[in-house]
Amino acid sequence: MYQLSRYLYELSEVKGNLILALLGKDNDQALFWALEYYYSGFPCQVVNFVIQIYYDFYYVLNPTFEKYMFVQLKKVSLVNEYEELALFLKLIIDNLIHRPYTLDVYLLRNIGLQFDVIFDEIKDINSEILSLLFEKDNYIYLSCILMQHPKFQESNQLEYLHGQIIDEMVKYIKINKKVKMTDTATIFKKCYKQEETLRRTIILAKTVNYYSLTKCVKMHRPVYIENNIEQRSKELLHYKTTYPTTLKDDAKYASNNQDFIGIFHLERFKKENEDFRHKYLNNWEFYAYNSPYWNNIFVLYGLHKDEVQQKVIVEDEDEDEDIHCEFYDDIHYFPDEESLETQNKSIGIIEKGCVKLFYEKYGIRNIIQIEEQYMEDLQYFVI
Repeated sequence: MYQLSRYLYELSEVKGNLILALLGKDNDQALFWALEYYYSGFPCQVVNFVIQIYYDFYYVLNPTFEKYMFVQLKKVSLVNEYEELALFLKLIIDNLIHRPYTLDVYLLRNIGLQFDVIFDEIKDINSEILSLLFEKDNYIYLSCILMQHPKFQESNQLEYLHGQIIDEMVKYIKINKKVKMTDTATIFKKCYKQEETLRRTIILAKTVNYYSLTKCVKMHRPVYIENNIEQRSKELLHYKTTYPTTLKDDAKYASNNQDFIGIFHLERFKKENEDFRHKYLNNWEFYAYNSPYWNNIFVLYGLHKDEVQQKVIVEDEDEDEDIHCEFYDDIHYFPDEESLETQNKSIGIIEKGCVKLFYEKYGIRNIIQIEEQYMEDLQYFVI
């Protein structure tokens, strides 16, 4: 769904830029995109997304960070949840930005999600099947099983599979199965949103980590940035909404300034959104309405979303013009009247990217070798 954020960026582009800023170790941009997502009214979603990013890219080389991350998340109180989640988010990004990463899990997860697999002959993922997969280092097929097999929609089945994987891995390395199983079950319960994809990614990330240990890959040392709440609170002030807002100043970065933003399956690439420029320039209110930030403002002015007309309207037609005038006088958002430079921060040209080139640039620490044919068949990354 085409969805505009607080400063009128499309959300899939916000998420893609957050990933690329982290991989590029650009702390300012990573925080900007994360907090644009956050202050658009999606605190739990962005926290879960950053946790997903950790398992997709960082867990394999930084497994001890997992405990630290969830300990910090547990400190978030219900009384002041909104402010404290933002502090948590900044702390995690500040820590991840300095850590090494691999593309292994992210690549395998996307291959596992996108490639066609028939499971009719595999009714039970038993130790014999896993043994054959591990002997051939067939992590691509293992990922397809993990990501697509209907059996692994449930946590208990994922935990059982994890146990079977450990039983195979102990043939090569020493693993405390009881501890690993208990920790994973606990983590499933701690995630802010126990989404199916995240749970499956956690098991995939742990599997790749076990494999990396068989190859004697060095793990990153457990060093963490100081949790200075007062300093982080002060720094967050730069990212909060300040009034009056202006697209020229507040939309700080262009959504197309990252070389590989086109590798993601962005909303603008979908056939139904070919007119994304028109949506932004002439009907931004309708596409921003579902962002809680804008929804609260529209409701305050008595404006409602009309799905039939695809407009934001006033229920009482006699008051329509007056309320709209009041809204625009106060908010003063006119994307179609902004400079081309400001407009292009949200709707600048994005060419579809090359997964292979992305892999060559960011995959230098990869542990599992992905054959070139798979890279060519993988057209994009799911955001």
